[in-house]
Amino acid sequence: MFDQLVGLLLVGLGLKNPMSGQVAGEQTSQLQTVNEDVRLGPTSGTFERRGELKNKLEQARETYRGNTQAQKDEFKKKLGEFKDKKKQSLTARVNAKLGDVNTKRTAKMNGYLTKLEGVLEKLTTRSSDLKAKGKNTSSADAKLATVRTTIDAAKAAVNAQAGKSYTLTITSEATVKADVGSATKGLQTDLQTTYSLVKAAKSAVKDAALALKALSDEPGTKSTVSPTAAP
Repeated sequence: MFDQLVGLLLVGLGLKNPMSGQVAGEQTSQLQTVNEDVRLGPTSGTFERRGELKNKLEQARETYRGNTQAQKDEFKKKLGEFKDKKKQSLTARVNAKLGDVNTKRTAKMNGYLTKLEGVLEKLTTRSSDLKAKGKNTSSADAKLATVRTTIDAAKAAVNAQAGKSYTLTITSEATVKADVGSATKGLQTDLQTTYSLVKAAKSAVKDAALALKALSDEPGTKSTVSPTAAP
């Protein structure tokens, strides 16, 4: 029965969304708290605040790494106590798969954000060209600033997610089925939450592109901006 559950979980960990555990302990809360701070985005004169947030994130990661090693040691200890060797092997597979899925999904998200940054660069250049032609780009420039903020927030969230460990927390051999299910659900939830910020960045890019297209479509201006500029 347990091996059937594991088989379903391993398939489910493919996650339908190409971008898309229970991570217990204080270290996860620390990363999430810092992540929430980053999502707030910049306010006036926020370069110092960004530096402060970066330091807080690094400190949280250091604490997290230390606690992660303790989790790995505890997992090996609990796994070694299993009497059912098949269940032991399947549990080890799931544990490895959780980390692998997180690594691959966050890598995809980071790659997508890099593409969005390329689009932002092109839109910024287009805004400068329109301004040079006498167009009022203040509204579009505000949207471009929002794009930068949302991309920064998404990158911070993705990097924090990439740094998480999904080592299984096993209560006992008898409860491993529930432990595996909880960890799988936790990973899926975390990835979906992180991906929501990537989607927000894409939406911001689209809004900025549409604003620039509207300016380009005004009489006397050749349009070169597509509202579907976001990849």
